[in-house]
Amino acid sequence: MPVFCTTQAVHLGDLSSIAFGSLTLQITHEVPTEGYYFVFKPETYEVSLQRSGTKDKGLVVDFEKDLAEYKAKKMSPNTDLLARAINIADHPKICDLTMGLAQDSSKIVFFGGQVTAVERNPIVAALVKNALERAVEIDKMKSFQIHFGEMKEFLNTSAGIFDAYYLDPMFNHKRSALPKKEMQYLADLVDPSDDDEYKPIIEKIAKLGKRLVIKRPKQAGSLCGMAPRHSLEGKMIRFDVY
Repeated sequence: MPVFCTTQAVHLGDLSSIAFGSLTLQITHEVPTEGYYFVFKPETYEVSLQRSGTKDKGLVVDFEKDLAEYKAKKMSPNTDLLARAINIADHPKICDLTMGLAQDSSKIVFFGGQVTAVERNPIVAALVKNALERAVEIDKMKSFQIHFGEMKEFLNTSAGIFDAYYLDPMFNHKRSALPKKEMQYLADLVDPSDDDEYKPIIEKIAKLGKRLVIKRPKQAGSLCGMAPRHSLEGKMIRFDVY
């Protein structure tokens, strides 16, 4: 488990540990010589995940940067494949069952959707939670919530609340789906799911009569061999709609 690394300028009294998301982390003022560690920047409240022995800036989630990028690219729900697959206008309340670093969730929020995202990895969930806390003044991000836990359990306790559900199991199939650094970090920290794990999820959502969108590599078969109603294809990926 990573430790929580602060600068000497951060006053934490005599604390030896700190709660971060669902984690309780050991506090240190010295950079660890091995493994992963969190770094806290008091001037921005930003927490990044760093890897010992590297000089990169680490892994950090920044919703303000993401939304600014979407705006600069003039992204539209009328042309974006994910937004079209979900049909946000008719399905405004969306559950992202595989949050990860929340790139897709933040995009859905940018397009006007209300998103609850589920993540079972405590390290990833803590990073995204920190990003959401820093984005408190961004109006669009007020439509985004995080749930830490298992997607199957959450689905069982929230049945009927959402208009649509989203799954992105691409980590198992195409490690280039994220930038190289992000994939290296996630490969070390996150255990990929088996495709069979998703079958009861798909069946449950079908029984609810709700829309389900699944992200797939363009040339891959349908998840668990369950044929979608239709698909929207891009250059490298497609979105199967159930």
